[in-house]
Amino acid sequence: AYCLSCHAFDMKIPGGGAVATKAAATSRQVKRADKADIVVIGAGAAGFTAAITAHDAGAKVIIIEKQPITGGNSMLAAGGMNAAETVYQKEKGISDSVDLMYKDTMTGGGNLNDPALAMVLAKNSASSVDWLTHLGADLSDVGRMGGASVNRTHRPKGGAAVGAHITEVLRKNAAQRNIDIRINSKVVKILEDKKGRVIGVRVAGKHSGEYIIKAKAVIIAAGMTYVLIIAGID
Repeated sequence: AYCLSCHAFDMKIPGGGAVATKAAATSRQVKRADKADIVVIGAGAAGFTAAITAHDAGAKVIIIEKQPITGGNSMLAAGGMNAAETVYQKEKGISDSVDLMYKDTMTGGGNLNDPALAMVLAKNSASSVDWLTHLGADLSDVGRMGGASVNRTHRPKGGAAVGAHITEVLRKNAAQRNIDIRINSKVVKILEDKKGRVIGVRVAGKHSGEYIIKAKAVIIAAGMTYVLIIAGID
């Protein structure tokens, strides 16, 4: 449906030009100001996960997505989701451990990985599979991808692409919760008060124009990042 212009060759592709240039902050006043507890920037798997988790904890959430559809790069993930000590591995008699997954992850990254983050990935991998399964995802097929010493790559039955499946499950769950998702909308500035605390975002909507959303916190989940910016919350 769109092109992220990630190809290395010089050729125009229909739907290209999706990579936006950095928007300059505008000084003009905007008349519209919405409110939310949390604004999530990006409607890929990380953004949906953050939004659903925040909503279920009682927060009012708004997701902002610059593309005309949700899913982001997560929809393109084809292989599977690595996880250790999962129920599906145990059902199949696969012997695995958090420590082994950590070791494989570090080795696969040439030991350039951040050890602490690699351990977080390994320790939380099984619970991530459990959470997605609880939402309705099928990750029961367990195979092996490069860098793994045992079968730990989880995907839908038949080995279907994991990204599109998980994204659709997250979309449905967001819809069931009536989470406010705004596509064709781009955050052009993260707003701060005089003390440097985040208080919201300025949004440029393709059809709605420019407006602001006042929020207690902003989660950046765009471009394969997942960074939480905390505002001063009393």
